[in-house]
Amino acid sequence: MTQVSKYPISKTVYERILEVFFKVFMRINTKTEAEEFIKDFLTPTEQIMLAKRLAIAFLLEKNYDFRTIGRILRVSLTTIARVNLMRKYGDQGYQRMIGKLLQEEKVKDFFTGFF
Repeated sequence: MTQVSKYPISKTVYERILEVFFKVFMRINTKTEAEEFIKDFLTPTEQIMLAKRLAIAFLLEKNYDFRTIGRILRVSLTTIARVNLMRKYGDQGYQRMIGKLLQEEKVKDFFTGFF
């Protein structure tokens, strides 16, 4: 489970570090840069956790049912429901990125053979 320090930071500090955080992602230009950064920045557990969330959103977009997604990705129905809520009612981040993936690649064939 992800943990956050029990010592809160000020809103100003929070906003500034979040701004820097987003700028880092905006400056990643290649797959190699992305892989190197993610492998250094996130633990293996965090990497798989985030990758699974993205895969859940993708499979939901492809109309897979919750139970099938849970069985394939080994995630709980609660996790799938939470991703689904953010995908539908969040700031449209999931929708935008999944849409870009579907436009740029033939992602529909990516998961072929797993089901």
